[in-house]
Amino acid sequence: MYVVLLALMSDSLTSVLVTSNLAPRNYFVRHEIMALHLATSLGGAAFYPTCSRLTVGALGTGVPEPSGLFSLPGAYSDNDSGIFYSQMFDASAP
Repeated sequence: MYVVLLALMSDSLTSVLVTSNLAPRNYFVRHEIMALHLATSLGGAAFYPTCSRLTVGALGTGVPEPSGLFSLPGAYSDNDSGIFYSQMFDASAP
């Protein structure tokens, strides 16, 4: 099964594969935009999350893997890769 999402940067639609064995029920799919313009200091990254309700009516029996689940708050840390980058606007930085 595919879920169609709008890709903001390209203003186009994209699709995401969801396992075809997913058990029938209601799910929440969390997606977000992360603003990094202030990520040059700890705590500067801004998160704009939203959730979509996905109703699956298939005959599958699968459930999400525990490794794909997380708790909020607490899913992110300022020290995670891509969230804090002190050289964000340094053109000579790697």
